[in-house]
Amino acid sequence: MTLKIMRVSDSELARLAKEGGSRSIEARIVKQLRKRRAKDYQAYAFRVGGYYFIGVTPDALTELAILDLIAARDS
Repeated sequence: MTLKIMRVSDSELARLAKEGGSRSIEARIVKQLRKRRAKDYQAYAFRVGGYYFIGVTPDALTELAILDLIAARDS
């Protein structure tokens, strides 16, 4: 399986949070994004396989490190 970092739009994340309920991981991600953005941070949600992370768009080296970490955890 090839892993790929995909940005999750705010609307998609809100839809998933609504479907999953207030205790879902997506609802927690929405809450964390709101907190960071309230402090004027540029923050986005990304999904890699079954994992989420929040931050700025990763550069090439960071993207490789994330993919390696996820691949190591899943094996």
